[in-house]
Amino acid sequence: IKAAYEKQKVQPRVAYIAFTPDIYKNSVTATDADIQAYYEKAKENFKIPPQVNTIYAGIEYKEGSTEEEKNAVKEKVKQLGTLARTKGLALAAEELSLEAKETGFFGLDDPIPTMGWLPQLSNLLFDTEKGSLSQIIQTTRGLYIFEIKDKKESYIPTFEEAKDKVKDALINEKAREIARKNAE
Repeated sequence: IKAAYEKQKVQPRVAYIAFTPDIYKNSVTATDADIQAYYEKAKENFKIPPQVNTIYAGIEYKEGSTEEEKNAVKEKVKQLGTLARTKGLALAAEELSLEAKETGFFGLDDPIPTMGWLPQLSNLLFDTEKGSLSQIIQTTRGLYIFEIKDKKESYIPTFEEAKDKVKDALINEKAREIARKNAE
């Protein structure tokens, strides 16, 4: 009976000491030669994924919009799409007194600048050809049309482009090694 009681009621206690790499980062140094050698050894780890740059315009719903107001927004965005097919999105938006914004380059797994995380939209944008318009995109905030301004295929950056990331990765690796040795 005592063994069954202890099994149900006695809580085990665990004591541990953590050797996290963050503790050791300040004691690690990396020379330019070390950073260059690490980059040459692990270039693939710093590969930049495909990226896309878009221009978009649209109309956001006002808080508490009625269906009638949402339909009016839809009609204006349809008109924007029709004009954009002949004039381009930026000029079409200007003609309709709407603001066209550029996102800047972002990757498939990144948030869309100024809009946030919209994975379904990101997938659609990456599948759209350069220079093409998207269909009308409905979000919880409103309706938008995107034009693919430019695309970049994935590539391995030059050492100078990746130097800061390479340095951080090397310092993290050295700090992990020190933490592992101290833990042993």
